[in-house]
Amino acid sequence: MIELLECTPELRTRILRKVSFDEHLRLVWQDGESDIAELLYSFEEAVNFISMDPLRIVGRPGMPAVIDFSALKIWIEDIIGDWELARAIVEVTGNGDDLTIDRKLVMIKSVKELMESRLAQCTHIRKEATV
Repeated sequence: MIELLECTPELRTRILRKVSFDEHLRLVWQDGESDIAELLYSFEEAVNFISMDPLRIVGRPGMPAVIDFSALKIWIEDIIGDWELARAIVEVTGNGDDLTIDRKLVMIKSVKELMESRLAQCTHIRKEATV
């Protein structure tokens, strides 16, 4: 897994905050035959979304993944302000074209681990600051 540098206090604040409606992230999961959009207002909500059952968010066989890694990367870079994490997501997802379900599952797992690692860094720092 890619090692992320420790987050700065400013980045920690941005990662742990809620964003406005105009800054929300829209991701989609599938429930049977329909797609259900989730509007996410924090980095932690995005981590929890990606932590869902990966088979539910990969997409139907022959269909593209419903997680738009490009949109996620842009949101993390532009709204959250974590260019390092955004770059790491691009590194593990590539262009995302013509992927098997197994490869999509590996990508989801890798992105989830990166995001969980960043969130853990930020919550660990916050806990240390309150002690």
